[in-house]
Amino acid sequence: QVSAPGADIAVGSRQRPFRSNAMVVPPWWILNGVKPLGPEKDMGGWKATSFSKEQQEEFGINDDGEIKDKATWEAAIASRKAGGQEKPKEKQPEIAVCDFGEAEKPVLEVEKPLVATLEPAAMEPRAPSSRT
Repeated sequence: QVSAPGADIAVGSRQRPFRSNAMVVPPWWILNGVKPLGPEKDMGGWKATSFSKEQQEEFGINDDGEIKDKATWEAAIASRKAGGQEKPKEKQPEIAVCDFGEAEKPVLEVEKPLVATLEPAAMEPRAPSSRT
């Protein structure tokens, strides 16, 4: 007795999990180095990426990346592989700085600036606590 994929398979009186050796191919945009530049879509319990209007026109796709016009998509991918089109510039990371009495020096590149205040006492070494 076999039920839907992912369910248990009954073998005699024993059941064992359904196993498959199927391989899943990554989406075309990952295989071709295309980063979705549209806004995140709230799907309830998770968020999905989406493609910008410009990308939808360039690749002949919808906002989910589903190919709607195969000829447009094939031409855009061929152009990218041939190096005929520059990839869109991604947003440059902002630089966070710390001031410890010296000149400000970039110490960490981050997507969003981090804000923290460190008190000098918080940076002093502490003796290990003794717990019994």
